[in-house]
Amino acid sequence: MEKWWQLDGWRRQAALYTAVLVGTVLLGALIGSQLGIDGGTGSTPSANSRLEPLAPGTLEELPKATPSKLEDPLVIGSQNAGVAVVGSSEPDSIDTKDGERRAPDGGSLVVFTLADWGCENPPCKPWTTLKPQIQADGLVKDVPTDGDTFVIAVPAGTSSLRLVVEDSGYKQTISLLDDDPGSRNIALLAQKNGTKKLDLNKSVALTENTDIDFREPNGALVNQFTRDATVVSAQRRFFYGEERPSAPGKAFLLVTASYAYPGKTQRYAFAAPEVHFVDDEGNSYDVSSPAAAGSSVLTFEIPGSVRSGSLVFGGSTAKTASNGVPYTSTLTEARVPIKFG
Repeated sequence: MEKWWQLDGWRRQAALYTAVLVGTVLLGALIGSQLGIDGGTGSTPSANSRLEPLAPGTLEELPKATPSKLEDPLVIGSQNAGVAVVGSSEPDSIDTKDGERRAPDGGSLVVFTLADWGCENPPCKPWTTLKPQIQADGLVKDVPTDGDTFVIAVPAGTSSLRLVVEDSGYKQTISLLDDDPGSRNIALLAQKNGTKKLDLNKSVALTENTDIDFREPNGALVNQFTRDATVVSAQRRFFYGEERPSAPGKAFLLVTASYAYPGKTQRYAFAAPEVHFVDDEGNSYDVSSPAAAGSSVLTFEIPGSVRSGSLVFGGSTAKTASNGVPYTSTLTEARVPIKFG
């Protein structure tokens, strides 16, 4: 049998070429492994790095973008309009009217979509009437009023990126980076239908005891009476006429309630000490504004986040009889549940 060195010349030359080729491939693989190079993760510049960056601080409309829908919108409600961030994404690059662009060096791109939200006094105006702004640390930009989807080129080192609304005497903000609402936001108006009126029309019989006797038309002396009470409605408000709660996190609870004595047509407003509001956590709130003359609306100041509790009747009140004699009236306890939303 012929030895390999005995092959014809052309066979020896082909074998030599093959050996050289195999050796080159093996050497390349060895060098590649030492340099950390493998398929799909090479050290060559990425496609994005070859794109022009969007100038830091640029804020513009991006009509064709579709950022991820937020399960819980980020919202700001005001007196006559509201705005919600309903979508937000941080893509590596975007398609602008000038072509594809990447984030600024060391920065990022935030794409977001705005929509209308509720307000205190419906029908609410469009969100554009609030003239919102984007604040990136010290940089402040007006949000364009055309379209609803936008991109902001966040400069490198930015620690805070917030949507800002200044309206009706209140500055409210929400973060586009960590979903954090501002500390001065109106808590009540961040709720859907937060000021919707609740019709109750709940009747309840209350027992009143007095520490003096009263003479009935038949001459009998009595010191216990029945009040036929009716709780008509309840509503939470923030912008209530010229009145405002003590803080943006608070709200007014307005309860329309009155009573009459059996067989009598005249109705009376409850005195402030005779009624309280107690939330589901057991926190009790006194009447902050008694019913005005000719009105049966009681006002409580409660946290704007409170959605349910009970109107609690009971307690003692100092009164004066028609003949000028002072006395104390005491109501036994009764509760009427109130639940919003």
